[in-house]
Amino acid sequence: MINKKKIINEMMKKSKLSECQINMALNAFIDITKEELLKNNKIVIRNFGTFEILNKKEKMWKNPYTLEKTIIPAHKWVKWKASSNLLK
Repeated sequence: MINKKKIINEMMKKSKLSECQINMALNAFIDITKEELLKNNKIVIRNFGTFEILNKKEKMWKNPYTLEKTIIPAHKWVKWKASSNLLK
């Protein structure tokens, strides 16, 4: 698994930028991604993947153990699809 700190360290190895500069750039990328997804805009990054918001409809769910029925409310979720070039 890789976390944000490890990403910053790897970016420092591959560039001449400081940790502070990379952290600011990564935070800006995350903020822009959040803002655009909240506006229901699709984000396409060539050779990496696509992020988009999908709307799930309300549905009935039945617990298989207790057989209790529950309504799962409508909600949004983020879908990410890898680029075909990423997986090669």
